[in-house]
Amino acid sequence: MQKWALTMSDSSTKFPPSSVLQEALTHLGNFDECVDLRDIKWNETSSFHGQHCLATHTFSLWGLWSSPSLKTALCVPSTCTPNDTATIAMDKFTEFEWYFTVPGVGVEVEVEEQNCHTADRPEFSTEDIIAASILAFFAIVVVFSTCYDIFTDKNESRSNLLIAFSVYTNGKKLLNTSSSSSDFLNCVHGIRFLSLAWIILCQRYLTGTTSPSINRRQFVREFIPSWKGAFITSGEYAFDTLFLLSGLMVAYEFFMTIDETNSFNIPMFYIRRYVRLTPALAIIMMLRSTLLTHSGSGPLWDATANGEKNNCVNYWWTNLVYLQNYVNPMEQCISQGWYLAVDMQLYWLSPLLLVPLWKRLKYGKKFVGNIIMLGTIVVSVLMANLDYPTPFYEMMSSPGSEYYQRFIYYPVYTRFTPYCSGIILCYFLVVEGYATKNDVRMSKILNLVMWIITVGFLIGVIAVNNKFQQTDFIPNRWELYFSTSFIKYMWPFSVGTVIYMCATGNGCFVNTILTWDWFRILSRLTYSAYLVHVSVQISQIGSLRTQIFLDDMTLFPQFLGDLIITLVFSVMLYLVFEAPFEALLGGRKPATWPENSPAASNEQITEVSVHQDTPEVTAGICNEENTEVNHSQEDVPQITTRI
Repeated sequence: MQKWALTMSDSSTKFPPSSVLQEALTHLGNFDECVDLRDIKWNETSSFHGQHCLATHTFSLWGLWSSPSLKTALCVPSTCTPNDTATIAMDKFTEFEWYFTVPGVGVEVEVEEQNCHTADRPEFSTEDIIAASILAFFAIVVVFSTCYDIFTDKNESRSNLLIAFSVYTNGKKLLNTSSSSSDFLNCVHGIRFLSLAWIILCQRYLTGTTSPSINRRQFVREFIPSWKGAFITSGEYAFDTLFLLSGLMVAYEFFMTIDETNSFNIPMFYIRRYVRLTPALAIIMMLRSTLLTHSGSGPLWDATANGEKNNCVNYWWTNLVYLQNYVNPMEQCISQGWYLAVDMQLYWLSPLLLVPLWKRLKYGKKFVGNIIMLGTIVVSVLMANLDYPTPFYEMMSSPGSEYYQRFIYYPVYTRFTPYCSGIILCYFLVVEGYATKNDVRMSKILNLVMWIITVGFLIGVIAVNNKFQQTDFIPNRWELYFSTSFIKYMWPFSVGTVIYMCATGNGCFVNTILTWDWFRILSRLTYSAYLVHVSVQISQIGSLRTQIFLDDMTLFPQFLGDLIITLVFSVMLYLVFEAPFEALLGGRKPATWPENSPAASNEQITEVSVHQDTPEVTAGICNEENTEVNHSQEDVPQITTRI
């Protein structure tokens, strides 16, 4: 046997493959050993290279039952077509007599062109060149803007347009940790970043279960029902937290803008949001469908890292109009885009909730409260139609998975509860003035009791979710309604209570942690990081050369790597695309509440300034003596609050 033939045999999967009973269904062989075969002379006039292919085997019993697909690697000459390779893979089964002695067993073998690779890399297409030119253009703009910003006299009048793309100015904005008029909401920064980190952690563990591994069955069956697994399967609540924060901050900006102008410009309300968010999204879509496809290689590269390229080519427009959660939701250009669509749609609908609060406060609160109740009822009814809340790992591979994603996970109506909860929370903190009142400061005992109840609710929500992941638990209809309605509401309510406690000076050491200066910086990167993190994880999976062993010591370090790499790339995305377009929209002056503001109309008023400092902490307990609001007329706007 010639050496090249021996190398091809050595780099192919051996039959029968190991650990199949542990659901090790993807066997990659030795990719690099195969494709490193170059210029093998077939005869005096022709030669070939090594070609690594993945063959998909599907077993059936009497044509009625099909097994999960088994993928095996074959190293064949580059002159072989996918059909030729499938024939070779099928011929391997003729070597096993046991296969032919089992009655009714059939097998089909398929080799797709995207699963065959050689050492030759694809050439740059016209789209790739256009994408590179766009990036080069922005790089030139950034260099010019930065030089103009640094070398011109800052005391002279300068064009905001010319310094909008300055890395120097945008970098200072990113690293700025000075106080602002909304410092009572500083805890939001920590909650936002920790929620993003939770999402990345869950995504790493869940994508890990789809990676080639030797112990998937054991890991999934043991990890998902465990308490550690409960934290992963409860990752959906991280999105509910982000929706809560989104509603809170949209309402805050709305009330501040209304107070400044005593009017509401609906077109600018929508235009500012679209212009601020869309450029960074468009760049990520462009990179995912062009240049990033050239950034790596591996036996799974085309099937994973390039998997969404066709979706971007066909359905790019759904992302730019933020309808990808309804239009072809199972074929999204970027898989995490559903959240951006839901958040934008809630933003579009938010004036229907904010204007009633502004015009008719009494009826507005009832209206928002009814929307919250309606959201919880809708989720309960839809989940009940599943007929079974199967464990997470079974539902994601069951026929109910698509129903769950289409009608429960992606749609905007199932996210009303956390978003509206954020609006109501902002109303009480800002308009009702609870963030500035002295009488909301709690005693040590009451403060401790409130924190115990709040933390108990948060843990309870995760515990209930964990109960539904047990393989021996079969819930009845009422348990299903309870878990999808009451529990769905309790998470945003509990997180909102944490924000309320911190904003009213009752946060103790929790507020100290959440208001860490670095969280303010990291919070500014959350949008860019959310856009980037899936690309980082998919690229890692697409580059795999061998199976992995699934456990915490494998997946958690990978999560830390995901987080660091994501933050590095998100800094670049923020400085070049997110911050510049936000700067082009112009800033907003600190807000004050005039006497004719909606909050002050027809009510007895008092002038109270926002408290900038957090309570002192001694041995983890808030000092009861620190109960008065410090007045700082220099930095803090005067807010007219209702009594």
